Amino acid sequence: MGDKQHTDGRRLFVGNLSYEVTDRELADLFADFVAVEEAVVVKDRESGKARGFGFVTLVRAGDVDLATDRCRDLYLRGRRIRVDKAAARSGEGGQRGRITRSMVER
Repeated sequence: MGDKQHTDGRRLFVGNLSYEVTDRELADLFADFVAVEEAVVVKDRESGKARGFGFVTLVRAGDVDLATDRCRDLYLRGRRIRVDKAAARSGEGGQRGRITRSMVER
């Protein structure tokens, strides 16, 4: 994954995920109405357990608003998910592998 994915407007942040959600389930949820390039549930480096959020990269940047609107009231494994356009990382120093609130556009 290169920096282009962070800046080209095709990436979504998906929060409030159940810890049991898989990459495949996340991709399938979005694939019902938009073309998905990749879906990743973020995992803890040490334990390998899901951290409760992930990212979905869409094939077309124009589908971001559609995906955000369609997922507004969706539930996955009993939890209402939160979907926002992912913001570009401002820098790599000190925050590597860590997503902060300022990194997600509202």
